[in-house]
Amino acid sequence: MKKLIAFLLALVMVLSLSVTAFAEDEYSYLGDFWGDDATGDMEITGHFNSSCVISIPETVDATIQGTNAKVTFSEIDLEEGYKVAVYVTNIIDERYIQIPHTSRINTFANCIIYSDYRSTFLTQEDNMLASLEYYAEGYGNTEQRDFTVTLVNGPAGNYRGTMQYEVKIEPIGD
Repeated sequence: MKKLIAFLLALVMVLSLSVTAFAEDEYSYLGDFWGDDATGDMEITGHFNSSCVISIPETVDATIQGTNAKVTFSEIDLEEGYKVAVYVTNIIDERYIQIPHTSRINTFANCIIYSDYRSTFLTQEDNMLASLEYYAEGYGNTEQRDFTVTLVNGPAGNYRGTMQYEVKIEPIGD
């Protein structure tokens, strides 16, 4: 057993030595210096990811006539070829968000969301509420996208529910 462990340790040591031999290409060799000056250059690269602050109202009082609300994009810094998008994630039965009655158990009203910016009702398949694509003058600007929340059916009374959403920064065309 001791011989096996010794062999494995020796093998690991040999393999670790071979790794450092391949790493030499990553460095510039300036030679041996004994008091002489030397100069050189090093290339520095980096990457900042896209960023954006998104504000969505915390509360919307929905009506059967429809209530307007806004998604606000601010402090925009999108990479070329990218967009920031807001998706509604709790749409059911193809196009509704169910909102529970505040006092009746197992009683719901259906609510639909219309993206004014996209001129379409949101569905389970097409659930993007709003988006903002890269544009050269976009850094630091503020943009708004309107949407409308409408109650479409349910018995009389008060309702309180949640629209859930997800924000993604993704390549344009996705």
